Amino acid sequence: MHDSLWIVELICVTKVWSQIDWSVSMAIDSQLIGVSLAFNFHDSNCALSIGNTIVATLELERLFRSKRMSASIAHMELAVNYLLHCYNLRSSQIDYLVVNALNNPFDQVSSNKDIREATYRFLGKDHLTYVVRHHLAHAGYFYFSPFRRALICSCDGGGDLGERVTYFLGDGACLERLEIEVSRHTSTKPYGQFSSFLYGEAFCEGKLMALSSFGATSERIIELVNSIFPKLRNVLFSEGQGLLNETFQGFQGMAQSDPIQAADLAYAVQEEFVRRRVSDIKSVFIPEYKNLVLVGGSALNLSCNTSILNEVTKNVYIPPCCDDTGIAAGQCAVVIANLLGVRATFNLPYMSVDENNLERSRYFGSASAQHNLVQDVTVAAKQLAEGALCLTHIGRPEVGPRALGHRSFLIGAGDIRQRESVSSTIKKREWYRPVAPIILAEDATEYFFGGPNESPYMLYSYHATDTGKEFIPAGLHIDGTARVQTVTKEDDETLYRLLIEYKKITGVGVLLNTSLNLKGQPLSNFAFDTLEISRKINMKSFILTNEESEN
Repeated sequence: MHDSLWIVELICVTKVWSQIDWSVSMAIDSQLIGVSLAFNFHDSNCALSIGNTIVATLELERLFRSKRMSASIAHMELAVNYLLHCYNLRSSQIDYLVVNALNNPFDQVSSNKDIREATYRFLGKDHLTYVVRHHLAHAGYFYFSPFRRALICSCDGGGDLGERVTYFLGDGACLERLEIEVSRHTSTKPYGQFSSFLYGEAFCEGKLMALSSFGATSERIIELVNSIFPKLRNVLFSEGQGLLNETFQGFQGMAQSDPIQAADLAYAVQEEFVRRRVSDIKSVFIPEYKNLVLVGGSALNLSCNTSILNEVTKNVYIPPCCDDTGIAAGQCAVVIANLLGVRATFNLPYMSVDENNLERSRYFGSASAQHNLVQDVTVAAKQLAEGALCLTHIGRPEVGPRALGHRSFLIGAGDIRQRESVSSTIKKREWYRPVAPIILAEDATEYFFGGPNESPYMLYSYHATDTGKEFIPAGLHIDGTARVQTVTKEDDETLYRLLIEYKKITGVGVLLNTSLNLKGQPLSNFAFDTLEISRKINMKSFILTNEESEN
């Protein structure tokens, strides 16, 4: 398809969706201050923008220390006040709000407009507000991709108006919703039904994905999974659990009590989900699109992402906060494109906020006698090589569900017993869940293959080479795969230099990375959180911090 045809076929969001006259919506100012609110049913978050730059986003669970928190207006006001405080701003300076339509506490309007105007009272003042639908907010991450044009697929367990799978075209600062029949396209809802059934609780999709690697092909189970998957698309949760209990008698809760017995079913569910997702995207993607953006909770499924990369197109972008943790920033980008006519900028992935430098120094300074604090990466590399556990508290926290080195536990990649100790004793995670190799990007192909050249957000599954199997045994899953995070100097200079120094000592520029939190807790955010974790660890450890925050 020629560029001229793209221009004809792609129409800006302003003309297709909202019928808002953006030119008179407000006096256009390149330094407009916007506050974006995503209440969601879980993982509430907010974002702050100045002009076309999204300067920060904050997941409320990090602030209130309640995992997967669904916020009230009062909680959100406290979080936004904190965001504003970090940038020396006052609530009276807010020019507009952006609010997600899903679980919107301000009104009960049900609208199929992708964007609509409203007036909401927030922080004691009435604000011009843009209400953005859930999947358009996901699609807003197109603006942070390296692509000028792309097909965007948003797929999750459900947005407003029951929408679960949507496709958009992006071109420059414009987006267009594609009118595609998706009633037979799979969402993450069947996968979520299976994970809740097998584990007896919600939000166990990641556990199911890990357990699936321990399973094997069972034709009988595969046939049953294949037949029931479509039936789980649109049923209520209770009805879906009933169907699963009838079809797979004796399996309810089995992944908790006897995971190996449940592994074949987990394997079949994973394979069926990947097969259907790849088929769905192939049916929509045409070569002229060239580029693909994957968003929504489905994009956290590593092996599915890798299959799409290898079977559909090599040009794939997935943001680190592709799930609902990224809604506030995504919808903010959509509104910026309309107000200013440009793509928003957002320096992913380290865009959350913590305490300021003075507060951080005060916390760490007072704890220096009790904790082993390290700021020199050469010293840190030496301690890691000697078998110590590293708790990283570097700069600003990462956004999204993956720990990407700023709030992480790091250990050497060769000691399986140490990995088991961190997973089982410290984090009290299931024994079969993997940790992630974090590796110098230039060394990645020596140890891994099957994924993209770079994977800064840990969203693809790789196979280990013979060298990888020899030198990184603790970083590999039972099937010889790994969820790899590559690091360049441009990605993060501190992590890059740490890996360089560790390689000088050990000959291997690879460490293992898992999130800096204890069981049932959100990722560490503030110095206080990291120190609390450090106090509870009965293991030789140290805290690596550069005492730098760029809020």
